[in-house]
Amino acid sequence: MWSNFLQNAGKFMSYNIYKIEGDEVKNVHIRFHFETVDIGIVLSINPDHKIQGMFMDDSVKTNPIDKVYLIPISKNEFFINGHQNGGMQDLKITISNKGLILKDGSINFKAESINRKRSNKSQQPIPH
Repeated sequence: MWSNFLQNAGKFMSYNIYKIEGDEVKNVHIRFHFETVDIGIVLSINPDHKIQGMFMDDSVKTNPIDKVYLIPISKNEFFINGHQNGGMQDLKITISNKGLILKDGSINFKAESINRKRSNKSQQPIPH
C-alpha cells in the first residue's frame, strides 16, 4: 500500500494527526502529505492499543494549490471560494491573537505554513 502511495503521489513529506475520537475504541484521523497529494487514513485502535481497522478518510479534501484569493466578509474573517480553487469546498479563515483558524463547516483547523517545493506553474494564483 505504501509503495503504491509513493508511486502515485511522489515523495512522502510529512503527516499530521488532526482528530482523535472515541473513549474505549479510538478513531485516529491522519493526513499523509506527499509531493502531489494528501492522503487521509482513519485508524481504529482498540483498548489494547492494537489497530482493528484502517479506512480511507475523504472527509477533508486537500488540493496542492499554494495561493488562494481571500474575500473579506468581516474585520477578521475571510471567505475562500472553493469553486475558484479546483472545485474544492468553500472555507473561511478567521484571524485572531491565536493565529489563523481555517473553518470547514463545523471543523476548525489551526493553519500552519508548510513549505513544499512545487513547479512554478502550480504556484500561480487562480484567476478570478
